[in-house]
Amino acid sequence: MKSIVLWLAAALYCGIVQAQVPHKINYQGYLTAPGSGVPVTGAVSMMFKLYTDPSGPNPALYSETQSVTATNGVFNAIIGSVTPIPGSVQFDQPYYLGVTVGTDDEMTPRQRVSASAYAIRAASAETLAATAAVPAAQITGTITSALTGTGAAEYVRTVQVPNDFVPPGTAFTIDTQLFNSLPATILAAAGNGGTVFTLGTAGTYVLDYEMSLNAAGSVGIYKGPTAGALSLDTSSIAGATTATTWIHGRTLIVVGGSPVVFEVSPVVGTASVATAGNAPGVYMVRLTVLKI
Repeated sequence: MKSIVLWLAAALYCGIVQAQVPHKINYQGYLTAPGSGVPVTGAVSMMFKLYTDPSGPNPALYSETQSVTATNGVFNAIIGSVTPIPGSVQFDQPYYLGVTVGTDDEMTPRQRVSASAYAIRAASAETLAATAAVPAAQITGTITSALTGTGAAEYVRTVQVPNDFVPPGTAFTIDTQLFNSLPATILAAAGNGGTVFTLGTAGTYVLDYEMSLNAAGSVGIYKGPTAGALSLDTSSIAGATTATTWIHGRTLIVVGGSPVVFEVSPVVGTASVATAGNAPGVYMVRLTVLKI
């Protein structure tokens, strides 16, 4: 038997036509084995349900099951990507997310979701069926409620210029257009040809980016002590072999006594962000930072 600690964040996507009605939930987290602290790597099955109440027997309005892959502990699930969330689910009121891992009972309590991002250290799960690199033996663990000091920030760029013909090692330009719940912790500024971000407070940060490109190439996260001394984090690289292929990468940064600066940048090939991609949403470049 193994055990895990599961850190989670939820952020809602907004569609172009119904700009105020989120229709996908970006569900992110970091899985480690307590005691050893070893990040979990492999695929696990998760079921997500949306309810109108925090508990009770009322049926779910929506249900989806997908295989979620963790890489060095970091995972991302786009709820609504397998089974679309129906238009009848309007996020102008609270909903409650139920999560089931493997063949277990649904975690309790259900987690409240609304049209703003927040971070949680989720409910309670008893066993977790695992596949791929995770041993077939059951994974067990406890996921407790709210954690002091957590927070999330999401940044987007909704117009293409100047994110066209960007060479490797040069930062994409990303605006703070959706929300930023940690302005004192995550600072965005002009640098290295685009936008660089400074993580100024000690802690653990999960970084996640998404975009489509007009041509084949790869993207990654560069990090370092200053904007002039950045190096590629190879664990964050995501690539596309064809144009307008949706790419999605992530990594983990642990900040100690000194701030860490990072950027999202092309790795191979001069990159142009596509004006329309495979994923719905109002952005062309999206960056989510979760402090856990």
